[in-house]
Amino acid sequence: MGSGSRSRSIWLILGLILIVALIIAGVTQKPKKGITFASFNYSETALFGEIVKRLVEEKTDIHVNHLSNMEFGVAVAATQTDEVDTYLTYSGTQFTTVLQQEVTEEWTDPKKVLEYVEREVEEQYDMLLMDPLGFDNTYAVAVRRDFAEEHDLHKVSDLKPYASNMVMGTDADFLHREEVMSYTNMTKVYDMEFGDAVAMNYGLLYRAAEKGDVDAIVAYSSDGRIAAMDLKILEDDKEFFPPYDAMLIIRNKTIDEYPELLEVLDELSGRIDQDTIQALNARADVDGDELDMIAEDFLKGQGLI
Repeated sequence: MGSGSRSRSIWLILGLILIVALIIAGVTQKPKKGITFASFNYSETALFGEIVKRLVEEKTDIHVNHLSNMEFGVAVAATQTDEVDTYLTYSGTQFTTVLQQEVTEEWTDPKKVLEYVEREVEEQYDMLLMDPLGFDNTYAVAVRRDFAEEHDLHKVSDLKPYASNMVMGTDADFLHREEVMSYTNMTKVYDMEFGDAVAMNYGLLYRAAEKGDVDAIVAYSSDGRIAAMDLKILEDDKEFFPPYDAMLIIRNKTIDEYPELLEVLDELSGRIDQDTIQALNARADVDGDELDMIAEDFLKGQGLI
């Protein structure tokens, strides 16, 4: 055999060895574990994306892909096509928006709403609602504190004599949606018509109220800007807004695939009260701190990482 033939034989053998080595490596190397967390266009949900990402990646070998600024309906649909595994949600959101239930007098009990939602989202969507985190984030009507004091406003019904001369600000979803939980139904329940209603980016609502560009806003009760901008939440005396206990929701298939997730995420349950979430949200929305740093500080402060 000539030297050229020997060289070709050597390279052929080396090539075969390399192919076998790659095949063995491919068989023995574990596929990368990963889940996807969806958050929406306000910082509270995005903050939880970072909290979940930091906590899960610290305590497991599961990578968390945080998809931000998703439309809520898109995220819900994506859980059914294996593209989204988990997100932060609220009992009222599941009740009215996902399950399309009407809020009546029999559904003002938070425990009853929660039990119903837990059962139905599992049956209809194969999703698991985890235990509440410890705070709620209900819709709430808020006005400037000086305006409330001037007109002796304590509950939403107190606005009726003034509503026709007021501008109400809401996010676009609440203003334009046709579901039970909407601006149109709120004004029907309270039997009042505002002079105008304007939709704006949620992040601009509080500043608009503080500056007097709008007279009232539909806010979120856990938002840190309520206190920071000296706004007052009016009592929902007609009980229009359903309970909005905050919790994580996750696909049962994901739990089946990564059972260790349940124990890790459950460490957040019952740990975050109203004052804590307002303080965390204020760091994001008022101070402008980075969400990943807020998440890390919170988890370290709680001794979770």
